[in-house]
Amino acid sequence: MARHRQNPRGPRPDGAADHPPPGRGPRRGTRSVSPKRGDDVPPPPIGNEWRLRFTTNDAAKGWGDLCAEALGNTRRCYEALRTDPLSTNDPNRQHRLRGRLTTATLGGTEYPQWEYEVTADGRDRYLVDQPRRTVHLVYASTRHPKDTDS
Repeated sequence: MARHRQNPRGPRPDGAADHPPPGRGPRRGTRSVSPKRGDDVPPPPIGNEWRLRFTTNDAAKGWGDLCAEALGNTRRCYEALRTDPLSTNDPNRQHRLRGRLTTATLGGTEYPQWEYEVTADGRDRYLVDQPRRTVHLVYASTRHPKDTDS
């Protein structure tokens, strides 16, 4: 049977387990996922570049699918979002959504919602947090989202 190391100071007088006191561990809801072996290494933003973050596992998976299907277009999307996620220079490819999709809420805060057309069907949807210069990818897929079909 395996033996567990004991606390060298002996048992705690209150009989409690050896866990950090409240407030000493990681804050609830701020869990960060550490990169793992084999993961791509994202370059950090420098200068005026924007930070890109996935808001869901589905968005991360969809991004990977887009990379596999249309690497060049996905890279152009990445560069566009990194440099100017609010650009209106190419409204056929990058634009703010309209109607009920104009905004979306993340963490209790409402953000403008934009879309980038990666391929004829492939899309990235993202929320723009201007004060933090962060782009939150909420949807990425090789298929056109159904909520814009009429």
